[in-house]
Amino acid sequence: MNWPRRFLGAFLAALACIQSLHADDVVLPPTIPNAPPSADAANNGVLLPPEYPDAKRPNTDRNRTGEWAIHAGVYFFHPAFNTNPAFVINRGAGSQQVDFGASLDAAPMVRIDYTSERGRGARARWFHFDRTYAASQTAASGETVGGASTLALGMTPVAGTITARGNLSTSVVDLQATRTWDGPRWTHVLGGGVRYTYLNLDYQATLAGPGPAVNLSNGHSYHGAGPSISFDTKRRLGESGFAIYGQVYASVLFGRQSEYQTANNGTTFQQFSSSQFQVLPVGEFEFGAEYQRDIGKSKLFLQAGFHGQVWWGTGNMSNIDMAGSGSASNTNMGLIGIALRAGVRF
Repeated sequence: MNWPRRFLGAFLAALACIQSLHADDVVLPPTIPNAPPSADAANNGVLLPPEYPDAKRPNTDRNRTGEWAIHAGVYFFHPAFNTNPAFVINRGAGSQQVDFGASLDAAPMVRIDYTSERGRGARARWFHFDRTYAASQTAASGETVGGASTLALGMTPVAGTITARGNLSTSVVDLQATRTWDGPRWTHVLGGGVRYTYLNLDYQATLAGPGPAVNLSNGHSYHGAGPSISFDTKRRLGESGFAIYGQVYASVLFGRQSEYQTANNGTTFQQFSSSQFQVLPVGEFEFGAEYQRDIGKSKLFLQAGFHGQVWWGTGNMSNIDMAGSGSASNTNMGLIGIALRAGVRF
């Protein structure tokens, strides 16, 4: 019978069909209508970069964070000289020089600062001092009095009365570029620029005795300008609003000094005058305390400190050294006192 062969052939044919179905080893899931894409399909997609209209803008805009500071206040100066004679009293045993007395006198000041967001800036300062001092003396029995003069008529003593007046006047303007370093506790400011100064000192006296009265007049003035440097530092004390500060100024002025002397008794007139170029160094320092309080976007502050200045080679009010060679051009002047200021930073 041939049925074993037929059975074997049918078996092999069925096996071949099953093998062909598994040849690709791919199982296709059933299709689900309207199904969302799988997570893998979403992650493998290509995303286009977002579009922003008007993305490119001009780069000339800058956030203005600079600061202005306005200071207004007053210096109280006590002038000090190596010698500043008002008159001399002559006695049989010798002579006594009497100088002009001085007190603390006011000098108004204004300062304006600007500091950019990068620490660069500029500032301007002005102050003016003008004060007149007086002294008088009546000679006692056996005494004579004399004025401050190098003229023969002015050096003649009289047995009578002398009334003397001395004046000191100065105006100073500083213009500087500045560089500021500002930290959490310390602020330092370095400045450099130019200073202009007008300085005038004069002296007048009247001697009244048995004869005609003698009028004396001395004066010398200086106009000069030159380089100046400065350094300011401030140390804040915690978050209290208080701080301690210090300031130093130095300048060298180049200018011309004019000087004159006259003596007149109504019938005789004597005079002397001169003018010369002069270099005048000036040093200045200040240290004190500050209190600052924020009010809105502004900062109000108060400052009080000790202030001192040294002017080398200014002479005195009469420009006479009665105990020396006659001229006082090589003597120095100091302005010593206190500074009081109020201001606003914004």
